[in-house]
This record gives sequence, structure tokens and C-alpha cells, in this order.
Amino acid sequence: MKKALLGFFALVGVLFLASCGTGAGSQEESKTFTMDQNGVSMELVFNYSGDKVTSQTANNVMPYEAIGVSTKEEAQEVLDPIAEQYQQVQGLDYSLEYSDSEATESLTINYDELDYDSAKQLPGVSFEGNTDNGISMERTEEMLLDQGYELKEE
Repeated sequence: MKKALLGFFALVGVLFLASCGTGAGSQEESKTFTMDQNGVSMELVFNYSGDKVTSQTANNVMPYEAIGVSTKEEAQEVLDPIAEQYQQVQGLDYSLEYSDSEATESLTINYDELDYDSAKQLPGVSFEGNTDNGISMERTEEMLLDQGYELKEE
């Protein structure tokens, strides 16, 4: 069970690994990154202006076997307490849905509204660098590609 929780924390935690941003352009753009790891399908969508990330959406599909459980009820027992913590942080919009064989997680982060101090207290969350100037799209992209994510051409 601990292994399953650590795997879940790693999936969620990657959402916050970024460094400070610099400058902002006038037109908002987006980039999408995908990765399949240990049966879990992950998609991260970043909206940014210049080099500053304004928001991020993560959509993860986690088969129960990938998180070390075999039923919907077992998955709820493991994931619901973690999900509750994410739902209580300002700037995060978090949902978790269960089917017969997998859990689908959706997390949207509004970086302009995010309570960074509360977010730092969440399991698996860490920040690299100073976030006072925001989150850098360039550094985030570099980090995600290094971790094995692929940039989805749109």
C-alpha cells in the first residue's frame, strides 16, 4: 500500500516542479505534454504568456493495478484522503472519478490564485527555485522532457 501511495505522490508532485519565471508576453499560448508510465496515462497542459505559466491542467488515468489496488472501493480508500487535501487549497481545482477499473484525476492550477504556502504542505509537492515571479515555461518544459514526457504537437 505504501508503494502505491508513493507512486501516486510522484504523479501529483511532478505538477509543481518548476522554477521561477521571467517576463510575460501579451499572447497566451499552450503546450501539452504526455507520458505513459507503469500503466498510468498522464497529460499536462500548460497555458503561458511569454515565459510565465498562468495555469496548468493535469489529466491522469490510473488503472487500479498501477496504484496497487484491485477494486474501486480500495482505490477510494487510498486516494480519497489525498484528494481531500488537494481540494482545500486555493487556486487548485481537483476532481477524482472512479470507474470499475481505473481512477481519473483532473487537477487545474491557477498560478495567479495559488496559495503556494498551502500547496507546499500537500503530499508530494515541491517547488524548485523562487516562485515570487511565477513559474517558467522554459524551465518547466526542460524538466518535463528530462523526466520522459513528450511534447504533443498541436
